[in-house]
Amino acid sequence: MTRNTLAPVVSLHHLVRRTTYTDLTLTANVLAAAFHDDPVVSWLMPDESRRRADLPAMMRVFAARFQPHGENCLNETGTGAALWLPPEATFTPEDDARFETALVSAAGDDIERAGELMAVMEEAHPTDPHHYLMLLGVVPDQQGTGVGSALLRAVLDIADAADEPAYLEATSPRNRALYERHGFEVTRELRCGDCPPLWAMWRDPDPVRS
Repeated sequence: MTRNTLAPVVSLHHLVRRTTYTDLTLTANVLAAAFHDDPVVSWLMPDESRRRADLPAMMRVFAARFQPHGENCLNETGTGAALWLPPEATFTPEDDARFETALVSAAGDDIERAGELMAVMEEAHPTDPHHYLMLLGVVPDQQGTGVGSALLRAVLDIADAADEPAYLEATSPRNRALYERHGFEVTRELRCGDCPPLWAMWRDPDPVRS
């Protein structure tokens, strides 16, 4: 008698796909929910009611800026999202002008804080080619279920296969710990006025996975 062999069941929560332009609103809403209580975002938009109302628009601005480069990700159940840039990504002056106009509109009264924070991040940003993870978030009731790891692996596996590094800025001890589990190491603590700290984190490619 032979024994039937069952294929492993893969949860839809952990299946990740690249986004399209039709996913911009969903991506923005997922990230806004994920980062609503984040310490850095709470500093950036200190008024809780305005943060709830305006954060999705700001997240959409960043998702739209990264979308043409093809590495933004969602999981199949729409509970986690990540904004990535590949090593070869560049922006034209027209891209930058559109982004700045949209960011000013989305940030409203918080644009000065946003500008200060982005200047600190830009000053610390490495110049060597790398995959850049700007934002990764999972809706609160799905955090800790492996969705964040799946979103990371969707691009880190590609980076490892191509022998390419990755970089990000962690905005809380919790997400810093997630990134450390996936091979990122803190290279620098970033400070912007009285904003809670961010951590610049770099990851060399993993030869075991390449």
